[in-house]
Amino acid sequence: MALTVTLTIGGTAYQAYTRIESISVRSSLRDRSGTLSFEVVIPYNGASPVVAVPRAGREVILTVDGTKEFAGVTQRVAESSAGSTSYAYTVDCADYTRWFDRYLVQGVKIPDGDDETLTDTAGNIVRSIVTNTCDQGPITWGQSLIQDGPTIPQQTYDFESPSSAIDRIAKIAGFAWYLDYDRNVVFKPINGSTSPAPVSSLTWETQTTLGDLILEEVGDQITNVVFIKDAKSVATGDDGTPLSFAEPVAKADGYSSFFSLGYEPATYNGTTVTVTPTSGSPTVYTTTNGGLLRENIDGKPGDGQTRDKALLCLPNWGVRFETPPPANATVAVTYPYLDIKPKVNRVVNGESISEVISREGTAYSDGVYEDVFSAAELVNVSQDAIKARAELYLSTRAHKWVGTARVLGSGWRDGQVFRLTSDRRFGGAFASGIDLYVTDVSKRFATPDQWMVDLSLSSDVYGEL
Repeated sequence: MALTVTLTIGGTAYQAYTRIESISVRSSLRDRSGTLSFEVVIPYNGASPVVAVPRAGREVILTVDGTKEFAGVTQRVAESSAGSTSYAYTVDCADYTRWFDRYLVQGVKIPDGDDETLTDTAGNIVRSIVTNTCDQGPITWGQSLIQDGPTIPQQTYDFESPSSAIDRIAKIAGFAWYLDYDRNVVFKPINGSTSPAPVSSLTWETQTTLGDLILEEVGDQITNVVFIKDAKSVATGDDGTPLSFAEPVAKADGYSSFFSLGYEPATYNGTTVTVTPTSGSPTVYTTTNGGLLRENIDGKPGDGQTRDKALLCLPNWGVRFETPPPANATVAVTYPYLDIKPKVNRVVNGESISEVISREGTAYSDGVYEDVFSAAELVNVSQDAIKARAELYLSTRAHKWVGTARVLGSGWRDGQVFRLTSDRRFGGAFASGIDLYVTDVSKRFATPDQWMVDLSLSSDVYGEL
């Protein structure tokens, strides 16, 4: 029985004009992306097409037997002649990320409210980005599938796309995120991003589901000792207590409103700005008394405000006053600051080292493979958070199995997992079974009534690096 296919572009149905065999869908767990391509052949009555010509920038939805197989935005449309009275249109589509990234994120993103703390849950910061940036346009992006996750520091963004900003948070939290086919933002633990495959377990010697299964042992990317650089934590004393720097910034000239700081401030809370005039009492600005605000969030340069407020600008290391301090007044700032020289952290995966020794032998190996990477996205974090980021890095670079396979049928998506058992493959390496994760899916119609699906597989959710 032929599958029921519905394909709409901008709300107009095109399945009657679509070459079903040209439909190709790809989704990737690791790359957080989905694509669709297909070809439409449109007859013309004289100079007029019988249906509107597909155009770039319109919503496209592919449904097969009532299930959404893709939803996103047309990106490119190529036209060619298909005879004397018809034209063919090759349409390339991508997921909703293009629409999601319409506006840029700037400043420190934490949920609105008076209770500002040094940290918040990763999910709350993602929600703030969606609400304050992405929802500026007519689309309201769904947030019900955003999980809270761990508590992380406030994040500063200097005109970044929302997808890049959330990528950073996902790396810190060890989460996966993507936009689903109903324009919901999904943010959840990496391991929690998986679901059972249509066939949850297979025994290779008797199964009839997987075809062309190729398995590959991957050992050339193993790293078990990592040095993590460029992460910035709050400067602390020997006892771990955060340090503050009391800086006599400058003497006011009566018209300057911005005053630079000598070190990179860590956060708003704990910062005190004091203006002492030549006569009279000093004015103190803090987040507690409401005098210290967030630059680019509570106010922006050039917005015409003349309140008696000070705004702390984290990216530019400075304090701006909406009403300049009087001439000859002294401006002083006491603030927690980030380490002047970020530490290089060394993290070891002892289990991996032991496994490598068992494979390579003590005559040739001590099991160590070192690597280094930059984690500049970690700003104002604890040493424990830096270590957790390094451990996540190491977990992606363990010994693994990868592979490819082909299946016929529906229901296969990236992020699924199934158990494969075999006492023959790789000499019985999978006799007790191994979980294989679907990291990439490419599907097309083998016949009008059946999907042909190419799978990329991995023994972990990270796949081939």
